[in-house]
Amino acid sequence: MTASSNPIERSFGLAAERCEDLTPLVYRRLFETHPEARTMFRTEGSELVKGSMLALTIDAILDFAGQRTGHFRLITSEASSHDARARSAKVEAGFASDRALFS
Repeated sequence: MTASSNPIERSFGLAAERCEDLTPLVYRRLFETHPEARTMFRTEGSELVKGSMLALTIDAILDFAGQRTGHFRLITSEASSHDARARSAKVEAGFASDRALFS
């Protein structure tokens, strides 16, 4: 398999080689940075939801960095959906700059 010239694709490729599942690492970092975000997830059954959300996000990032078939538009859609659930202002501010990249 030929290595991608796209640095984002290469980064995710390296991460996949080093870690079978990024989900626990990503959410540990999220909750360390924004402890209040933990309350947005159920205590039971949320692992599948977290994994699914991360997979969709990675797909959107790779699409945005690559062919741009439209999957990246999911981020704007999900941001609106999450806004409707009234995330805290502090967590929202942390995500605002990321969302601006995909608008």
